[in-house]
Amino acid sequence: MKYFLKLLFVSLFSFFLVACNEDPVKTEYIQYKKWAKESKIEDIFSSSKLSQIQTMKDPEQIIAAYKNFALQADTIAQDLRKQSFKTAEIQGIQQSYADSLQSFAALMNESSQYITQEMPTEVRAKMLKDRNAFTVALKATIKKEQEIVEKHKVKPEDLK
Repeated sequence: MKYFLKLLFVSLFSFFLVACNEDPVKTEYIQYKKWAKESKIEDIFSSSKLSQIQTMKDPEQIIAAYKNFALQADTIAQDLRKQSFKTAEIQGIQQSYADSLQSFAALMNESSQYITQEMPTEVRAKMLKDRNAFTVALKATIKKEQEIVEKHKVKPEDLK
């Protein structure tokens, strides 16, 4: 019985040490990446999807495609905001990506209005400024992600 109690104590102590040494940022990052893969977040920013729109001839199809992109981006942003992350690093990525997705959705919605009509110069300038801000924010978020991967030693096999 003493041997069994010692073995139990050692096992519990080992489990406690392993649990305490787990990196919460790495764990949440892995959860975030699994969510991102399931939500197909990368598909929204896929250049091949946007290229397909450019080959369309029918303005109504183009408008529908733009609005569909906007709806997908907004839906994913709302779902992302519902995810519960506790570490500041992952919450920062969560917020940045959700904001980027909603900016993208707004740009797509606004762009869809000018498929069949001329875009005023001031609107074009505003949209260009918004697109540039969106691009800068998205690149900054990607950089934050890369920093988390390096700092917390996230390996590709962790993300499978």
